[in-house]
Amino acid sequence: MLKRIKIENLRGIREGEIDGLTRLAVLVGPNGSGKSTVLEGMLIGASQHPATAVGAVTYRREQTWNGARWLHRGGDSQIEARTEVQWLDERRIVRRVRWNSVLSVSDARNELNKMGSPVPYSAFMIYRDEPPMTPLKDGSVAAAGLTAIAADNKYYPYEFETDLQIPSMRLVEPRAGQFLHDLFSRAVQGGRREDVVQSARMVVPDLEGIEILTEESEPRLFLTYKDRAVPASLAGDGIQALLRMAFELASPSGGTVLLEEPEVHMHPKASFACAKAIIAAVRRDVQVVLTTHSLELIDLLLSELTEDERADAGMMTLFRVQLREGKLASIPIGARDAVQARMALAEDLR
Repeated sequence: MLKRIKIENLRGIREGEIDGLTRLAVLVGPNGSGKSTVLEGMLIGASQHPATAVGAVTYRREQTWNGARWLHRGGDSQIEARTEVQWLDERRIVRRVRWNSVLSVSDARNELNKMGSPVPYSAFMIYRDEPPMTPLKDGSVAAAGLTAIAADNKYYPYEFETDLQIPSMRLVEPRAGQFLHDLFSRAVQGGRREDVVQSARMVVPDLEGIEILTEESEPRLFLTYKDRAVPASLAGDGIQALLRMAFELASPSGGTVLLEEPEVHMHPKASFACAKAIIAAVRRDVQVVLTTHSLELIDLLLSELTEDERADAGMMTLFRVQLREGKLASIPIGARDAVQARMALAEDLR
């Protein structure tokens, strides 16, 4: 479980940190307060595959020309963005991402040309240059580094080696990422079929089940009813977002799931299902870090917790996030105090 995230020169954040992350961490604040950047910093800093993480963060803004170089704070070459993440067991990873507008890796450039990738290119290097605070269990201290090339928002991992065992870190995108049938398969393999079906039934009352069927020999996820089966891709945006989130949250325990405004496109019934799925995952030791602009979602999350869970300091924390002149600050509020702090939270959410 992540305990702390520190960021320097990443997008709008010049410097700042959030400490005391719990099993469920909820970031609130007005637009432009750095919430999205915190999630992206966590993904880059704690991902098992950092090149893919940088590419995913870049691709989130597919309309940005030469998007990779704009992840750092500023537009010049040779700028470093740094993220530091720390786990409860005192492992710490520091990753610096350096952008260079001049591509020097000729063989990688040739490979991109073969793929028909457009110019301009951005080269960036990701590396960890500080050891964990304590050695690994086997006494070793792992080193990690890679060079990757981004070609106009596309990403191509070029080289990556590490022997550090890193918990899974996933950013849930409503319309991107893995195919729904792959996520559903992973949930079923983990014994969570009924959990995700129940989540879907809260917003699709006549749903009988979810199955993987084929079209032209290609696997597709279908919603099944008494007299028909319909591709999940034809469902509304809110249902698709709920399915993807439920599948991701049904994954094995021990990792971290990042959710950005999960309430978007959702009817109140879907938000209720969303809150239940989040709390169920947290109870299975899946850490969830989410951003929200919905006071109603916070109320639903708090209502799903038992009295003992609200009193547990390690269960849920709300962070009021602020960004002033590039400096990130946060005010933690425990679940037990969140009800009393509701009026103050409303200032950020209304």
